[in-house]
Amino acid sequence: MTRDATASWLLEQEARALLTRLDAVRPFVLQETSLPAAAVSPGGLAAIEDYLQAGRREVRAEVRRFLRWIRAEGRYASPARQQRRFTLMRLRFNITLSEFDVFSEVITQRSEHDTGV
Repeated sequence: MTRDATASWLLEQEARALLTRLDAVRPFVLQETSLPAAAVSPGGLAAIEDYLQAGRREVRAEVRRFLRWIRAEGRYASPARQQRRFTLMRLRFNITLSEFDVFSEVITQRSEHDTGV
């Protein structure tokens, strides 16, 4: 396997790992518990989950586009170009997952004794 082919294969495996991580993300409503007085309204929880699901769908579609690209014309791109494209995708992936953390921290803070309700 040439160095360029190895780079393509490694980046493909990394992208596939991102899809596996996305599949492991449980719905937000199943992750968070809070005191009833600090609970977010059902409509609010639904809106948060819809927003987070849309982000995950967009990232999943982007990873799949990358996989199609790296298996086709991207296979002939330089390892530097492949890495650059993967890195931008990975940054968007991390941003999407960090949004989940932001909502989680807000809900947790709402249920804290001194700062919540």
